Amino acid sequence: MFLTQITVDTHTILANHLFDNYKWKKELCKTIETDRTGRPSPRFRILEEESKVKVLLLTKENPKPLSWGMWETKHIPKEFYNYKQYEFNLRANPTFNKNGCRKGVKDLFNWIKNKGDFHGFKIIDVNITPKGYQNNSKKNCPPHFAAEFKGVLEVVNPIKFKEAACMGIGSAKAFGFGVLLLKPLNK
Repeated sequence: MFLTQITVDTHTILANHLFDNYKWKKELCKTIETDRTGRPSPRFRILEEESKVKVLLLTKENPKPLSWGMWETKHIPKEFYNYKQYEFNLRANPTFNKNGCRKGVKDLFNWIKNKGDFHGFKIIDVNITPKGYQNNSKKNCPPHFAAEFKGVLEVVNPIKFKEAACMGIGSAKAFGFGVLLLKPLNK
């Protein structure tokens, strides 16, 4: 796995019309190979600062930098996933499927607890901040409900946990949701 930090100034964002996560996705797809479905599948997270934006891009292969922004790529060693506890930060689209339609979850704590159970970790501590709805420019695509989860998790199933850390958690991953930012706490 590779983690790339792309730093982009406001002028570049305006010049490339990068106004929402769908437009970011379309640009980031140009940097990576296709997945098993034949489509590129970038996992990314946008971190906004005052005069610039940082985009964290998680890929299986080393991405090909585009002509704009400052690109810094690091290989994630396999040992990174061998820790027992991590600080985590997750911007997610906490939803459930009802009759083929995604609905926002009201109980965000149980949502993250259940995701942890499914993905091989348990929540030790968490702060949850609902972020409202995030619009995008894709036609016929409704806004995505967003929430941010920050805290400490403990790994209980290393195989499932590594898969979640590499593939993402929850829905709308192609729109900048689901990347699990991790900082190891102990071995």
